[in-house]
Amino acid sequence: MSSEPEGRDAGGLRAYIVTAVVLDTLLAAAGFIYGGQEGISPAVSTPIIIAFLVQAAMLLLPGFPGARKLVEQAFAPRTLAALLVAGGIAPYLIFSIPLGLFSAKNFLGLFALASVAPALFVLAPPKKRGLAWQDVVVIALLAAPVISGLTSFLIDAYRGPLDLPEDIRRLDVLGKLMVISVGSMAFFSLRGIEDVDFRFFPSWKDLKTGARHFLYYLAIGAPLSLAMGLVAWTPRAIDWELAADLAGTALGIFFATALGEELCFRGILQNLLEKTLRKPLLAQAIGAAAFGAVHLTFRTFPNWEFTLAAMIAGWFYGNAFREGRSVGAARATHTLVVLTWSFLFR
Repeated sequence: MSSEPEGRDAGGLRAYIVTAVVLDTLLAAAGFIYGGQEGISPAVSTPIIIAFLVQAAMLLLPGFPGARKLVEQAFAPRTLAALLVAGGIAPYLIFSIPLGLFSAKNFLGLFALASVAPALFVLAPPKKRGLAWQDVVVIALLAAPVISGLTSFLIDAYRGPLDLPEDIRRLDVLGKLMVISVGSMAFFSLRGIEDVDFRFFPSWKDLKTGARHFLYYLAIGAPLSLAMGLVAWTPRAIDWELAADLAGTALGIFFATALGEELCFRGILQNLLEKTLRKPLLAQAIGAAAFGAVHLTFRTFPNWEFTLAAMIAGWFYGNAFREGRSVGAARATHTLVVLTWSFLFR
């Protein structure tokens, strides 16, 4: 007879498989429909779609604790590290080889990027629960290619065929999702980070906590940002097109951007700093400052206004995380703040 924890893990694995199948089915259907509308031949669209399906399945795995636990039990750390690296570079190979876009230079760069966290945590594992030099190295090297305006490596590596429109040719979202999936699995399953709840689908408690700290942001953070001239009051009239745009923005932020950013800055950095400094508010402040700093290159450099606005917002994301010990709560606050910026501020 299985124990209760083992039963929960098996249930988590089933939930992961069902979610992955449903999501990949929807993505495949959307991809082929969109490709047909844009006149993209199946020979071109199919490898790209398959690459996205593989990447989506990888992105989901760390967000299902039960499935993640079974993977940890099934593979030794070195084997799991090798599998993470292989899974990280697989989407690039899946679309680049059939389409004649493979580049040895790009492959080696992506291999190195995917190897950073798994290799370091296996070969030189941190010996303390708090922030270690290995954590700093991994965060810095994984974040660098993702930060807007800092480097074009992912944009250059993940390029579709030349005959596609420029906006469709850009496939670098695959690289950003690879960083999230490989990095999160490495931190949880190889590094063994503790005291944080990370799930792809947050609980109602997480959503309520996130919504409450969003209201605190509206009462304190938004007026402060307005008073400092960091944002401007530019509300837009609501219509169906704007509503659809906001809904799409909310889904994209919650399940992609906020997932990676809140895991990094709150679930990992703030969490580990709390254990090192033993001063939660100082750890929260450092996490908010780091979060703001990565926005310095957003659209223009140096973008001080957006950096300071992000720091202020980051403080409230940190509050949500500290109360709920959950990345999901911080993701909820993050998503609602970005929607507010999109609708009311500039």
